[in-house]
Amino acid sequence: MKIEGWLSACEAVALYKLIHSIDNENVTVCEIGSWLGKSSYVLACALNAHKNGKLFCVDPFNAAGDDTSKKIYQRTKKQIPTPLIEKFKKTMKELGVLDKIEILKGYSHKVIKNFNKPLDVLFIDGDHEYKAVLRDYKDWSKLIKKGGFIVFHDVGAAHTTGPKEVVELELVKNRNWTNHLLIDELYIAKKIK
Repeated sequence: MKIEGWLSACEAVALYKLIHSIDNENVTVCEIGSWLGKSSYVLACALNAHKNGKLFCVDPFNAAGDDTSKKIYQRTKKQIPTPLIEKFKKTMKELGVLDKIEILKGYSHKVIKNFNKPLDVLFIDGDHEYKAVLRDYKDWSKLIKKGGFIVFHDVGAAHTTGPKEVVELELVKNRNWTNHLLIDELYIAKKIK
């Protein structure tokens, strides 16, 4: 089954290896921006190596987003006969990973008000406008455990500058983050403080 999305093969392998490498049965991952589930599937598959691993998928499932993405989302949404959230659930169920996923339907800046679970990995791939990426970073990164990871998608992408700007301004020279890695457009850093 093919899932629509923009995750490259190299990025998918990096995400999988990152989650799979965490030495903890109770790995907790939060993905901001799930769309139709391409990266969600990769993350959930990797969580199969962890007895009690859980993926929280935060998305409004309404085809909203930054100006560039919104056009693509709206066009794709018109071709899907069911609500996006139902399409997402159906796909994850058919692929056998729905049991690893908890869907948190809503905008990330609203969902965070009722979410306080410590995270091993935070994957930010929602609205790519600078202010939205910065808000996600500031709101959610405080939940990442020491030794946990933050991941941004579309860092350096031609269609948007938000993720790259946040990484450059907030993480690259920040002593709380180390092991900076860029694979295609996927940025990964480890929290040390």
